[in-house]
Amino acid sequence: MQVFLNILPMFLVIALGCGCRKVGFLPRAFIGPANKMVYYMAIPSLLFLEIARAPFGQAFQLKSVWVALAAIMVTWLFCSTVAERYYAGEGKEKTMATFIQCCVHSNVGYIGLAGAYYALQDEGLIEAGLLSGLVILMQNIMSVLVLAYHGKRGGDELGEQPANSWWPPVASVILNPLVLSVLAGMLYSYLGWTLPQFVFNTLKIIANMALPLALLLIGTTLSFSPATFGLKPLLRISFYKLIFLPGIAVLALTFIGASSLTKTVAALILGAPSATVATIMARELGGDVAFASAAISTTTFFSAFTMAFWITLLSF
Repeated sequence: MQVFLNILPMFLVIALGCGCRKVGFLPRAFIGPANKMVYYMAIPSLLFLEIARAPFGQAFQLKSVWVALAAIMVTWLFCSTVAERYYAGEGKEKTMATFIQCCVHSNVGYIGLAGAYYALQDEGLIEAGLLSGLVILMQNIMSVLVLAYHGKRGGDELGEQPANSWWPPVASVILNPLVLSVLAGMLYSYLGWTLPQFVFNTLKIIANMALPLALLLIGTTLSFSPATFGLKPLLRISFYKLIFLPGIAVLALTFIGASSLTKTVAALILGAPSATVATIMARELGGDVAFASAAISTTTFFSAFTMAFWITLLSF
């Protein structure tokens, strides 16, 4: 019970964001710029500071990174097979692509990192930051591939073809601010450099607003409409995303003798709900935007319970 209470404030803030949007306290004109500030400034500052000041040799555990990437690949392949069973040959290629993406694409920046910090404090956040860089890179690449392939097969309901330009999504992978901040922090830690105090203080002020504002903004994106698609596909995504994917990583890390902290961080990062950027990528590459939005909302709701489950299980 105490574990659930430790992460409950995260989801209460998310619920607050949802309520504020409904009553007009957070208008659309504010949400867009605020989201950009969190994504391009606050969270990158947080990741850079935590990683840059961590001893490189102690914090960077390559085995956990490779296990996480392997777990994503296994889940991606398995969910591709499942999606083919339910959506192939029915003119639902866009929904198939979004199903696969939402099963593997974690909301690392907004919820994964917040869960690691509020449950495990600074030690958890440092390890989560180091793990998140390559995870974010890989899941973005895989999302672009599956959406581009199935999106071009599916076309658009109105007879329009999805955008053919690969550069915007590819550029978003290469220039992802979270990935760049992790790499910069790792380089800084490796070289043993020290930030001038005024630079550190400035970045700290910016970083302090990252997680609270990110959680608030997550709430503004939630929209529950299971009746449109039926509850079963959303429950399938929730199982694969929140239980299956982190479960593979936890089992592999247990087999190689990883610490409880490493296993818990991996479970929280990989078991975070589907990424909100899934709706943007679906729109850009011909996925199912409405289905992505419903999957994000559903997995976010259930993640309150699954994150508590993983923390409780791995604390023993």
